[in-house]
Parts: sequence; C-alpha cells; structure tokens
Amino acid sequence: MPISHRDFNEQVVTFATDVENAITALRNDDWQVEAGLASQDSDRLRAVVDGSVQLRATGDNTVLAELSAVYKLCVDSFSHYLAVEHSSFVLKAKLDRAPIIRWEYDRDARSKPSSHIQ
Repeated sequence: MPISHRDFNEQVVTFATDVENAITALRNDDWQVEAGLASQDSDRLRAVVDGSVQLRATGDNTVLAELSAVYKLCVDSFSHYLAVEHSSFVLKAKLDRAPIIRWEYDRDARSKPSSHIQ
C-alpha cells in the first residue's frame, strides 16, 4: 500500500528535525530550517527541506560564510518511504557570494552525473 500524504509529511517533519539538529550542533544561533510539505490537493508526494546557518569569525561577529542544505524529497520506488530526489550543500562566502564548495546529488540524473563537487 502506498504511503499516505499524512505519513509522508510526518516523515518530512522528522527529516527536517534531523537537519535542524545537525545545524544546531554548530552552536550558532543564526540558523533557519524550513519544510514545505506535500499538498493534500496534489497526487504527487513532493516536499522541500531548506536549512542554512551563518558562519562567523571566532571572537568577532563578522559573517564570513553561509552553509546551506536543500533537500527535494519524494517517495521511494516502492512508494513506502521518504527518498531524496535532489540535494545540494553549499558553503558560500558572504563577502563576494561565490560558492567556496558545493555538493549536489540527483536521484534520476540521465544526461549528467548523479552527483558532483564544485
């Protein structure tokens, strides 16, 4: 039996809480995590979890960089569990906004690598 909207959204909230716990382990108060849950009006089970944290200099309040994680979530091929359709982790300098490092993953990549590091 395929997963229901309610069960899918419960798994998304649990996943978002895990992301929040990972971010707060950095001991920084300047963070946010948002979860866009699957709509009851849609047949498709899709959700987005977006988290970010400002990274500051030691002994200074200057923001040097921002670490962000974005997960686009779907159901697995058996329609029973939460799966990551796409994820992106970016460490971006705040002074020039250029990515310092970026990891990406795509579950169904066809004409490109399924994951890469920039």
